Amino acid sequence: MPTPPRRRTTQPGPGERAARTLAARAARNVAATIRTECDAIDAATTDPTVRAATARIRAALATPAV
Repeated sequence: MPTPPRRRTTQPGPGERAARTLAARAARNVAATIRTECDAIDAATTDPTVRAATARIRAALATPAV
């Protein structure tokens, strides 16, 4: 009796997992850099419009991507 074809597993392979891990680390580094820049902008200005914009940027960084 012939064996049925193997089904593809739904789990990623080791290379794909490594790539996802590296991408997640890079995204965290970029987000941290953007937060640092927002802090510097907030420290340098008293304009409420600019501060509101940096607050919106921070809120967008805190929201997980879908």
